[in-house]
Amino acid sequence: MPEHLKANFARYLKTDGPGGAPPAGAPEVDLSGGSGQIATALWNQIDADTLVDRGVLVAGNPETCLRSIAIHEAAGVDELQFLMATETVPHDKVMSSIEMFGHALTIARHPSETDERMMVRPLAFARHADEALAFGRGLGTDDEPDLWRKDLTGAIDVWIDVGQPDERRIRRACGRAEAVFVYSYGGRGAGLWWDEAGATLARVANLTVVNLPFAATQALAKLARRSMRLQCTMQDGQIWVADSERSVAIEPEVLKGPPAPG
Repeated sequence: MPEHLKANFARYLKTDGPGGAPPAGAPEVDLSGGSGQIATALWNQIDADTLVDRGVLVAGNPETCLRSIAIHEAAGVDELQFLMATETVPHDKVMSSIEMFGHALTIARHPSETDERMMVRPLAFARHADEALAFGRGLGTDDEPDLWRKDLTGAIDVWIDVGQPDERRIRRACGRAEAVFVYSYGGRGAGLWWDEAGATLARVANLTVVNLPFAATQALAKLARRSMRLQCTMQDGQIWVADSERSVAIEPEVLKGPPAPG
C-alpha cells in the first residue's frame, strides 16, 4: 500500500496511540456491546494493508488491485467504480495512478482523416480496451480494420471499423473475425447508410453496429490535440470523455447487436 494512500485511508480508522497504534492496554476487540459496537471495534483493529489484502479496499499497484477485484468478482460483484482522486491525494500521484492503469496510444492519422473520425477511434478503443487490441491501417485499406484484436495464433477475435463502411467490407470482416463491431457517426448520413445496409446486415450473427450521436462526436472532435491526456468513464451504457478543461457525454445507440441466447 503506497504511503500517500495509507495516510488517506487512516482518516477512517481509529488511531489513538503512537504511530497510529491502538492505545496502550486497550483490548484487541471489545465484545461487550451490541453488534454495532462490535463491528466498530473490529474495524478499528484493521490497518490499510489488511483492508486491501481482504478486498475491502481496492488500492495499490495494478497487481494488488486485480487481486482485490477478483475477491469481489468471486462474491458476485459485476461492477466497480474507481476513485482516482480525493482531497488528500496530491495531483501528481493522481496522474501517476491514471497513467499506471490507463493506456498510452499512438494514433497514425491518414491525411484525409477528420478530427471527428480520429477521435472516434480511441473512443472505440476505450470500449474494447485490452492489451492485445491494436490500431490497424483502416482507412484506405481492405485487409485491415481501424482496430483489431488477434489471438496468439493470429486469428482475429475482434474487428472494429468506424464510420460507414461498405456492406461488402463488413461481410468479409464477419467471415474473418469472431466478432465485428462498427461505430457509425455523422448524423443524417449515418442514418441513411444504415437504412440502406441494415436490412441485409441484420442477418449477420456476429455483427454489432453502434451509432454515435452527431452532437457528441462533434464535441469529441474539439478535444483533438497533437498530444492528449484523456479520461474515459463508462457506466450504464453512457460514456464520458474528458480532458483537463472539458467533458463530453456520449450515449451510444445500438442499431444491431448479437442475437440473444436462445
